[in-house]
Amino acid sequence: VVGAHYDTTGPSEGADDNSSGVAVMLEVAQAIFDQDTPYTVKFVAFGSEENDLDGSYAYVDAMSESEIEDTVLMVNLDSVVAGDYTYVYGEPGKRSARAWIVDRAQELGFDLETKLAEDLDDEDGTPCECADYSAFQEVGIPFIYFEATNWEVGDQDGWTQVDPRYGRHGQIWHTQYDNLKYLDETFP
Repeated sequence: VVGAHYDTTGPSEGADDNSSGVAVMLEVAQAIFDQDTPYTVKFVAFGSEENDLDGSYAYVDAMSESEIEDTVLMVNLDSVVAGDYTYVYGEPGKRSARAWIVDRAQELGFDLETKLAEDLDDEDGTPCECADYSAFQEVGIPFIYFEATNWEVGDQDGWTQVDPRYGRHGQIWHTQYDNLKYLDETFP
């Protein structure tokens, strides 16, 4: 399952969060349309991510047990343009999808940062319910999650996406700065 949410929140127009994820998802769908793939690839545009992840939870709740067992990976695309670095998050291990993606990116010369799924967890160690991958993780489906942000600035928690002199103290998503005009002018 390759998914991206198409809703936004607050004063945001959603250029980064999450028109960017939807655009990447559609480009990938077009790129592999005529290709034979070893697995069925489902592209899903989720609604209501900004409303307690209602769309992805509804999707997972509608999956049968066999569909859950047969799903080998969820690829989450969320806020992939307005950040200093591109990250992929996922499970640890040399054979994990996260490790494969990082290795492949290095082979192709792409700068890709990585963090483990546990780095996204809440302070008490419970999994973060902060993006559409959460519904899949809850039922045991492995995931990778692509996001552009910067874990080295601000509170170093991934919420500050860029140098704090931009956006609202470095945050673009969920602000009035999440629009194409600001992004094009500020980060040409």
